[in-house]
Amino acid sequence: DHRDLHSFPTRRSSDLLTARWIAQRGACSLAVASRSGALSAGATDEWAMLQATNAAAQVLPCDTAEAKHVGRLVAHAQQPNCPLGVWHAAGVLVDGMLPKLAAGAFARVYAPKAHGGWALQRACALTQLDTFCLFSSASALLGNAGQGNYAAANVCLKTCSEGVPPCITDMVVKIPEVDRHAKRSEEH
Repeated sequence: DHRDLHSFPTRRSSDLLTARWIAQRGACSLAVASRSGALSAGATDEWAMLQATNAAAQVLPCDTAEAKHVGRLVAHAQQPNCPLGVWHAAGVLVDGMLPKLAAGAFARVYAPKAHGGWALQRACALTQLDTFCLFSSASALLGNAGQGNYAAANVCLKTCSEGVPPCITDMVVKIPEVDRHAKRSEEH
């Protein structure tokens, strides 16, 4: 048995692709975190495909920026003698050139990505983990015009991963459905 905890946005079907990818590779149970605890209408098709796997999947309310929410989510996902995988891909974009970004724009971006990663690291410190994966963006290494706050939040994820083996950062996973979705977006 293997349980996985995912903090993914649940607004679009593409946001759930990684959860389905992991389920297809043997996860028996998935707890997908959503700030509202619900899926949006745009994610229903992908949710149906996730439900068609052998994994028992559920969407749970959790604002990853709030440590107490993350603690409850991790406690809910834990089972005795069952390793836990954590996959954190939450994020918010508030674009703007650095001199014009207000403090609130930094806070909105940092909260789910960096604060969420830190809260997961702390909540999982004494947990038997199979995987601890923090999805960061290439913007952390390359930068992106107008996304300095997002790049900085992604850099912060590196410190969140310290002391939590096994950990994956700066990861690139080749998921065919994600590639197809990206190509369709580029064509339109």
